[in-house]
Amino acid sequence: MISLEAAQSRLLALVRPLPAETASLAEASGRWAAEDVVSKRTQPARPLSAMDGYAMAGGSVGPWRVIGESAAGRPFGR
Repeated sequence: MISLEAAQSRLLALVRPLPAETASLAEASGRWAAEDVVSKRTQPARPLSAMDGYAMAGGSVGPWRVIGESAAGRPFGR
């Protein structure tokens, strides 16, 4: 039996990356970008938010209660 690292090295030695290709957004699902994708602008343009959502502890089934608020640019202190 060989080590996991040796098995991975042997396996990776058998494959080569495919060449990059252009795909529409609809066809891009399940693919990886060939290079870093960088936004031309920050979104939102300023530190504002109407409501981003709610956070709950894992496995929490309720009833829930609000224990604080995190406004844009001011993180929740707890």
